[in-house]
Amino acid sequence: MKNLLYLIFVFAFIFASCRDQIYYTGDDVDCYNCYTDFPEEAYIKIEFTTNNENSNIPITIYNGLVDKSPIVFDTIADSSPLYVGLPVNEIYTVKAAYFHNGDSIFAIDNAKVQAFLVTDMCDEDCWIIKHRKYNVRLIQ
Repeated sequence: MKNLLYLIFVFAFIFASCRDQIYYTGDDVDCYNCYTDFPEEAYIKIEFTTNNENSNIPITIYNGLVDKSPIVFDTIADSSPLYVGLPVNEIYTVKAAYFHNGDSIFAIDNAKVQAFLVTDMCDEDCWIIKHRKYNVRLIQ
């Protein structure tokens, strides 16, 4: 009986810890940028490098991991940052292509753009978006 209770506790803990948490537990909430309705999409910010050798940068956004997922956005950008609206609670990978002395260089960044519910911090319960900045700049 004791072993059965122990197993139930372990499985309950594992099951609960594997779920995505929707409640935000941080303390850095900007209530001005908090949405009362669930945000279906959010603008991500992509920072990239432009220079004499790379003035037009191919930017590709994948829904998932790079080169193994569908492309959701593809463009040639000439000024940084670039803002793109995408559905929330998805993993996105951003890839920028650069050239240097005839060689190709790829800068890649990925994250899960997540909506979190904020309670007891603003005037009313609201949603914030986290992980929406992508850095695909060249290291100088």
